[in-house]
Amino acid sequence: MLLGSSDNGPVKRWMGPLAVFAGLGLAVFLLVLGFQSKTEEAVPVRRAGLVRVFPEPETVAIRQGAVGAELSFGYDGRLTIDRVDIPDDQLDVIPGINRISFTPGAEKEIVDLAEGRHCASITFWTTAAGPDSAGRPFTWCFTAA
Repeated sequence: MLLGSSDNGPVKRWMGPLAVFAGLGLAVFLLVLGFQSKTEEAVPVRRAGLVRVFPEPETVAIRQGAVGAELSFGYDGRLTIDRVDIPDDQLDVIPGINRISFTPGAEKEIVDLAEGRHCASITFWTTAAGPDSAGRPFTWCFTAA
């Protein structure tokens, strides 16, 4: 028997480190795979005239973040948050993407969103037909943190 060799041969000496290295590689692979599969797709809003709402339904949002909706072109709307009608002069309107939103702040109808669950509604109508033609509002809820 030679010095430094074992009965199992030189191949057996590499099995332990190889198994550990393979196990670590597998763990990293599964970790990366887990993070990639965790991404969530936005829940599409299925209503003619309504493109999207934000914050997205049933998500967590910051307390001073904007709340609103993007409407299809040719539509206009009104926003209500926690049953409080937001006056037109407090709405932030971006005509290019037809976005209507409200950001809480000082001297506004809502100063800040308290921590917890909130619900918002957008009532919208075709611009040509006017507000009297509005259908039932689209309501969604989110959590402020």
